[in-house]
Amino acid sequence: MNVQQKARKAGSRRPLALGGRFNAGETTSITFFVFIVLISITSATVASLAAPIIALCFAVPMIVRSRDLDYVTFAFWMWVSAPLLRRIVDLHGFQGPNSLILIVPIVVSVAGLFFTLVRPHVKSPSIFVATAFALLYALVSGVLQNGLTAAFVATIGYLAPIGLGLFVVNARVDQADLTACIGRNCVLGALFLGAYGLVQWVLLPPWDRRWMQNVADKITSFGLAKPFDVRVFSSLNSPGTLALVLVFLMLVVSQFPRWRISTIATSVGLVALAISQVRVGWIAFAIAAVCLALAGRPDLFKIASIGTATFLVMGLLLPQANTVVAHRFSATTAAGASDYSLQTRIHNQSAVLPHAFMDPLGLGAGSAGASARLSSQDNSGFVNTDSTLVEVLRVMGGLMGGMFIAIILSWSVFACRRLRHDDPLQRACAAYATSVPFQLVFGIVTSGAIAMVLWLAIGLTLRSDPVRQSKKPPPDRRPHLRAAHA
Repeated sequence: MNVQQKARKAGSRRPLALGGRFNAGETTSITFFVFIVLISITSATVASLAAPIIALCFAVPMIVRSRDLDYVTFAFWMWVSAPLLRRIVDLHGFQGPNSLILIVPIVVSVAGLFFTLVRPHVKSPSIFVATAFALLYALVSGVLQNGLTAAFVATIGYLAPIGLGLFVVNARVDQADLTACIGRNCVLGALFLGAYGLVQWVLLPPWDRRWMQNVADKITSFGLAKPFDVRVFSSLNSPGTLALVLVFLMLVVSQFPRWRISTIATSVGLVALAISQVRVGWIAFAIAAVCLALAGRPDLFKIASIGTATFLVMGLLLPQANTVVAHRFSATTAAGASDYSLQTRIHNQSAVLPHAFMDPLGLGAGSAGASARLSSQDNSGFVNTDSTLVEVLRVMGGLMGGMFIAIILSWSVFACRRLRHDDPLQRACAAYATSVPFQLVFGIVTSGAIAMVLWLAIGLTLRSDPVRQSKKPPPDRRPHLRAAHA
């Protein structure tokens, strides 16, 4: 058995069916979460400082021992749960806006990138190479214009999700096992995000309420810090992030309809997407669903049936949900010029885009996004641009930024051709790709959990199917040579 076969066997040595006990990656994620919470009871500061180190101690052995599926699972759940863990720790002692717990998924994903690059025979599709070149340019430009700290923080934030995508491309596991692993993670992820989002909307746990009160002076788009008045963000850090992550997860769930728990995940996921009140997420999901329907996928009819039944039941049990969704929907379709949120977004983008296109060089990493607060320049107005197009052009300039946008759009066109693929994950990624151009204009897909699902989708579509493992050893086609050696 050669090295590659051993790696595949090691990465596949665990149950992948949806049901039964937790697998190693999920058990490690739960253990990490509980351990950090227990530490925070004694000292929130120690928990925040220890979280990235402990996460690395869990992740690195998985990679070194070629437990690729366990690592992918662990990294996925770090992206999904880190903001919630941060809020629980902050309940025992507020660590400020830049808690180190938020870098846990980043350091885990960067570790995967590092060990991927040092492995032999690494596959680096052109989209990753071109993106790396663009990020290098943004880093150098950012260091010169915004300072080392802001530029480095921004670049690492962009790089980490890309690293996870490249790891998936090079994962030394059977394609069927990877499909089952990612499918399981997405179904359970939709179930977790949806269920916790519903609990958050009805009860608003104390850690979520305290965090909303702590950041109320900086963030005003979360609604009121009380039940039934909050815009749900579940275990993530904003309603917009929740909505766009759920778009991908729900599309994957729709392709695994035979798993019984998929019905529950569909119900709670659709409710969470609705009460997040994020219209960009609604429209992105609608675009992808319509494309799947046009491709002749019957699974969407089951999703529609489950969704209809779910909202009918919700209307009876929690009429506030239907009221909130109906009000948001009517405001979208009827408000027009009086829609403050829409008009503000259009005004900001129309004011910034012409200048961004006219600047061929850009202002470098650290000039937009959360890292703009760390910049030596006054970039406070670009902390939240609400548009990947605006952010990329501001950071990379018209030349390099245009190339980056073209790269993502070219992948979207490439992936869309797989809407009729036999692999359920390929179909889900293809449907997700149809919504990516819309998200580039009206959402941020370059960092955080949204970027994680984007590059996960990119990695899955660019991954070439490895040689499938056979239950029987291949026949010996040269018995005469073996007899001669004997």
